[in-house]
Amino acid sequence: MDQENITADSPADTSVEIEDDSISSSEPSLAMDESLLRLHHRMRNNLGDSINGQCVPYNPICTLQVRERRRRQREDPKVGNTNWCKCGNCIPMPTARESVCCKDITNLQQHFSDDVQCITHVQEMLDHCVEKRYLEFTIRNARMATQIEMNNHYNRVMRRGAYRAFTIWTHGFLGQKNRIVIPACFVNLIRLTYRDPAGIYVGFKQAEDNPALKMALD
Repeated sequence: MDQENITADSPADTSVEIEDDSISSSEPSLAMDESLLRLHHRMRNNLGDSINGQCVPYNPICTLQVRERRRRQREDPKVGNTNWCKCGNCIPMPTARESVCCKDITNLQQHFSDDVQCITHVQEMLDHCVEKRYLEFTIRNARMATQIEMNNHYNRVMRRGAYRAFTIWTHGFLGQKNRIVIPACFVNLIRLTYRDPAGIYVGFKQAEDNPALKMALD
């Protein structure tokens, strides 16, 4: 059968002329196409200025107090270096508050000696807070993660479990929303042991900063 060409200049006209008189053009189909075309135009008009407009018009406002706190943290002399480290194993941290060495934590002083200058060299701590099988048992026993989370985000779950285990091992149970910064040397050890493939880590968060986070560190 010969069929007429349908040009791009008339997108709404989908009727075709066919030599066989027994088959006619579909009027319901034409009406449907016109309706879809009108809907398409309305949706495009509702988009507004997609170039100059805000992607999220109702962005949350950062308070002056929060901005000032962040500015002080960025300008602190501790940020971007390890001049404050006393154990030799710390890494530069993004904020002054996270720039803490194990030698500065009172509850860890009992573990240091002439032979042990960093908490990451204490075998008892390694057994309770880093060792894979013990840490997995602790996470499962405390129901810190589901099996699906363990399967899909294993290293992330292990990092969180290690940070929690270290906090309890160092300070005991703190209670809900009580968070203490973990020394940068231990953070470095955990990030090397249970790496993020993209090298992206959350860092320390106050309890009020993001209540959705299960742990202060990632």
